[in-house]
Order: sequence, then C-alpha cells, then structure tokens
Amino acid sequence: MIPIDVSQVPAEKLSHPSFPGLRAEMEHALTQQKWISAFCIHETGHIIYLTELGVTEFSYSGPTIVYDTQKDDFDGFIAAVTPSMTNIPETSDPYRRIATFAKAQAAGGTFARRLTGASDAVSSVSYRFVKQLGW
Repeated sequence: MIPIDVSQVPAEKLSHPSFPGLRAEMEHALTQQKWISAFCIHETGHIIYLTELGVTEFSYSGPTIVYDTQKDDFDGFIAAVTPSMTNIPETSDPYRRIATFAKAQAAGGTFARRLTGASDAVSSVSYRFVKQLGW
C-alpha cells in the first residue's frame, strides 16, 4: 500500500469525525488502477501546459491529507505537481500567458475525464494548486 502523508494534520485532529472516512476513501482509490491512472493523467495535463508557459522545475507530492483550520475539515489529494514559478520567461503577449495558465488549470481535469472517464473528483486538486500559489 502506498502511504498517505498525514504529517500536516495536528495529532488532536486525527480523531476528527471526517478524518477516517477521507483516509479510507483515499486508501481505496490507491488500490484501483483506473484511479491511479486518472490522477497521473490529471497531473500530466497540468505539466504539459505549464511547460508551454516556460516552467521547467516542478515538485511532486504523493498522497497527502492536510487539515484546513478555516474549514475545520480536511483536504486530501492523491498526487500534486507544484511548479516553480520563478524564472518564467516573459512573453510578448500577456493575454497568451494568461490563456496558457488557464489551459494548465483546466487540462488536468479535462485530460482525466476524456482519457479515462474519471469524474470531476479528480479535479478538486486544482483548487489546492491555485491556493498554494496564492492566486
């Protein structure tokens, strides 16, 4: 079994009522090849367009559960690709840059749905990605 990183969950929140259900759901997804494929394709969709934008460095995260103090609830994701947004070349057309970034955001869910038939649940990681960038 692929381990799920819960190091960002405070110890006292491990007994929170919604934690066991989320963890079980993620553990189940990690036993299903169709879901593993969908998540890999999802992240690849982001990488393709971010590379077109000029991003050359990425960090990769495996299955993780984090605790959100504002929601008093958890966010879980099977995989995440976080781009290094430094040293991205400026383009002569800022609208093209914005459009390419928008494609990068949409590509994950679109690729996964079209190539695997996965549900929109795979796309929930995109919100976390944008939130991490502070946008």
